[in-house]
Amino acid sequence: MDVIIATLATALIITTKAPPRAAAQDGRVYFGAMGCANPMADSDASGTDINKSIAFETDATYLFNGGYNFGNLFDLENPIGLRLEVELGYRLSDVRSVTGRISSGEVASISAMTNLMCDIGLGLPVVPYLGIGAGMARVDFDTVTNIGASANQTGNRAVGF
Repeated sequence: MDVIIATLATALIITTKAPPRAAAQDGRVYFGAMGCANPMADSDASGTDINKSIAFETDATYLFNGGYNFGNLFDLENPIGLRLEVELGYRLSDVRSVTGRISSGEVASISAMTNLMCDIGLGLPVVPYLGIGAGMARVDFDTVTNIGASANQTGNRAVGF
């Protein structure tokens, strides 16, 4: 469930971090890249004889996107534009502790999103827009210690929209 929530939060961040209007000119392909901090929320690990909470360090996120701006849809004075884009992301967080005990290991995720944005031209220097997106994430736990055994789990997948 935490993975799905993280994926949904990622969709929201992606939608609010879309490239500015100047980078996505009408009738053109555009590309973008972004790097930022990844403050991953603490989570719980549970299973047979395991019930632990995991705290993470803040590490890095790298996002790359590309899309096409279809331009003014209705040939209006204040244009309503449509953009379609694909985004790839990589996030990494080191494990700080497991149930209060110093721990090691890392959690990494790779995500792919497809976003559709509608630019609303109001004649302002900033162009507001509405967006919707859907995507998938693959989450890998690499050698997380102090869980009861060393956790090395790969291939957990989640879908979000």
